[in-house]
Amino acid sequence: MRPIVTQEDKKLVGHLVKKKKQAGKHVHVYYNRKTSTGTNAYLTGKYYSAKNKKYVTYRSSYELRFFHMLEEDKNVVSYEVESVKVPYKDLDGKFRNYIPDAIVSYKDGSIRICEIKPEAMLDNVIVKRKAQACKTYFKKLFEGIDLDYRYEFITEKHLFKTPTEYSLFIQQHSK
Repeated sequence: MRPIVTQEDKKLVGHLVKKKKQAGKHVHVYYNRKTSTGTNAYLTGKYYSAKNKKYVTYRSSYELRFFHMLEEDKNVVSYEVESVKVPYKDLDGKFRNYIPDAIVSYKDGSIRICEIKPEAMLDNVIVKRKAQACKTYFKKLFEGIDLDYRYEFITEKHLFKTPTEYSLFIQQHSK
């Protein structure tokens, strides 16, 4: 069984392929869906959060690494994973829901709405549209409240110092 690829997926991949080809780089894109053998293209699973006292779902090695970092950060009080739906319009003008990866609460009372993405995807129009919808949603939600909050992207540059560190992380956490 082949993975189901939506029009939005095709547009995203088309953008990435064009960008990489312009830079003279080889392109290989994985969809975060089941492959024909029934396995996931990405590292996925459940991770126990001591701060939240429950298991959280991760859908990529980047998300798993980010959750590890949140657990180690003494300034993080708690975090919610995929806990809010934000409406946005896709490229075809259809309303969809965007779900940010994590909402992090810090000891100083600040909140970060985090989206975990490879840096190569940050220029994508769909990614930008979702980010803008999220910023607008939270601006309205927190209107009139004195709260330090912001939306931010977490990329591989935030998560891993070197490609070797990334490879070792994958080896340690692969089943």
